[in-house]
Amino acid sequence: GGSITVYGNPKSVDKDDTFGGKIAIPE
Repeated sequence: GGSITVYGNPKSVDKDDTFGGKIAIPE
């Protein structure tokens, strides 16, 4: 966990138990 991933949808957030998981960033 802890990775920051770029998504097309800024509302898509996938949390995990380590750092918050994936943070959505608008294209």
